[in-house]
Amino acid sequence: MSRRTPRIGMGTASLVVIFAVLSLTVFSLLTLMTARNDRALAQRTADSVQSYYAADTQAAHIRKAVEQAARAGALPSEIDGVSLEAAGGEVRYACPMGEGMALRVTLALSPDGATTVRAWQAAADEAWQADTTIQVWDGEGE
Repeated sequence: MSRRTPRIGMGTASLVVIFAVLSLTVFSLLTLMTARNDRALAQRTADSVQSYYAADTQAAHIRKAVEQAARAGALPSEIDGVSLEAAGGEVRYACPMGEGMALRVTLALSPDGATTVRAWQAAADEAWQADTTIQVWDGEGE
């Protein structure tokens, strides 16, 4: 009895090679797209952090200027282009961060001119508005 060894024909080998090349091409394209998206996300995050810390620095300078002005006895209505609201022993101001965000600060003034931070937070600069342009089925009729 003669045993025949299994042989892979040229057609089968070509199909395996073509499949391997196509698979590697698809995976490399997916990897490239993921890397680009990750880079864009990292850049947006870096820009956001940079704008926050720029606003934080500006807010700290304004706080120092408010303390100096309070010790002198007269609070200005604006410092470094940021308007101040003084009422009831508190001073409020907002430093813009870009993209509809602002760093909102509330300081409590003491009689000796020192300040205490009551609020120091990033918040939306614009009021939120719902998108009502999409027609949603309410469960009745057509």
